[in-house]
Amino acid sequence: MFGLCNTTEKYTKNFITLQRCMISTIYVLLEYYGHSEMQSTSQIPNNYDIDYENLIFYKNFQRIQPSQNQTTPNLAKYWITYIKPQDSNIINNLIKDKFKDRCDLLKHLKTFMKVKVDDTIYLKALLCDCESVNYTEIKEIVSQALIESKGITQKIKIEKADIPLNKPFDKDLNKKWSSEIWPIVWKGNPMIQELHESYKSFKVENDLKYIKLITELANSKHEDNQLPVVTIFVDPKIDRIISTQLDTRSPQNPIKHSIMNCIEEIAENECCRRKTASEEDSKASSNNYLCLNYHVYTTHEPCTMCSMALLHSRIDKLVYIKDSTITGSIGRESGNGYMIHLSCSLNWKFESFKYIGDQYNAPSIDEYIEV
Repeated sequence: MFGLCNTTEKYTKNFITLQRCMISTIYVLLEYYGHSEMQSTSQIPNNYDIDYENLIFYKNFQRIQPSQNQTTPNLAKYWITYIKPQDSNIINNLIKDKFKDRCDLLKHLKTFMKVKVDDTIYLKALLCDCESVNYTEIKEIVSQALIESKGITQKIKIEKADIPLNKPFDKDLNKKWSSEIWPIVWKGNPMIQELHESYKSFKVENDLKYIKLITELANSKHEDNQLPVVTIFVDPKIDRIISTQLDTRSPQNPIKHSIMNCIEEIAENECCRRKTASEEDSKASSNNYLCLNYHVYTTHEPCTMCSMALLHSRIDKLVYIKDSTITGSIGRESGNGYMIHLSCSLNWKFESFKYIGDQYNAPSIDEYIEV
């Protein structure tokens, strides 16, 4: 009896060891063949209703994003500094404190690059873009951080470097850019990862509800010469409509687009709230961005002015129905192909989807009209 138990225990241990070896082998293979079919298959959950080839969620919402065929880096000038390896924590804390936008936008880049100068190992540290801070300011910021942490003044070397703002979609390309430009983190195809993260927070029932609402309003009777363009802003945390507006432009005020009207109404309501709220309540509930993380639903793809207004308002997601092929600034093939919501040169990004279902439809307007 005891001999049987010992034999069983021995085989069980051997089996577990074999399993662990197999798992380790799989991980090694996945790392080596990062761009292969093996990796892409392992990244795709069976229960996700995603058309990966056409970037479509739930057969109704197409995500607007760049083509995976891009092989050229979008380079921008960033400040870097040379530090000793033991000072890396100081610079890490400095970046988190002073340059949080850089951390959020360039998560695909490593902060440090190891270099050798006169037989001494240094770290090149990625700081911030050259447009937001000038040379004198960045040198003073780094110098002050080192003085406060180490209590001594030391010589600071600051340089400009070309940094890839976009992510490579292929492991071989990732290696190439990392060796030639700046080290890039590789955790598999970033586009697949973004799709999955987006899908996890996607509430299709809510989106269909608001798409239905804006199409009903757009197709209802309007005043003469009024464009059938409707926008609503929603706070997704409480699933509540914050503003609903039509396009009310006139010869006297041609920029009264529906999106601009919504932002104006939200701003006016916030001003009223602050006037009536106590000082403590006003401080507690106010923020620098009135539409922070809101979801926006609109019948027609926004023009450049409205797209920039959405970006500066720091919304989280845009959903539209009709393409504005000539005047739009979101779609990959619209207007000049700006895709403002994902512009590498701007300090905020938001998701954009086009409703492609056939259940709801918005009225057509002249393709040269900017909305």
